[in-house]
Amino acid sequence: MSVEESENFKTKRDDMNRKRKDDAVLRKQEFLRAVEDRGTIYGACVATDTPRGTYNRWRAEDLAFGRELEESRGIAAEQVEQVLIDSIKHPEKWKDLKPLSPIAYLNANMAWKYKPQVAL
Repeated sequence: MSVEESENFKTKRDDMNRKRKDDAVLRKQEFLRAVEDRGTIYGACVATDTPRGTYNRWRAEDLAFGRELEESRGIAAEQVEQVLIDSIKHPEKWKDLKPLSPIAYLNANMAWKYKPQVAL
């Protein structure tokens, strides 16, 4: 292989690696938006056609992704919280809502705010 061919090979390889990294960044961003919309990791995996193993690898290898994921999950929880508040303010719009469901969700996802209290 000549020097020129070797340089061409390295350039193509570098371009492919850069494209893979760019694709991964875009896929992660799409996944985070899906978490906000769907509210669950499973829902985001289905919506973005992301295998659970890929999600697990992203969590393990990318600390920034983990922080952004928690932010997206917080946004999803706040959306549920808003529905619950709206159902209290406008019960006629939400007559079919089972209030225990959003409360249980908020309990699980915003425990710092909705942790059950024990009164003596």
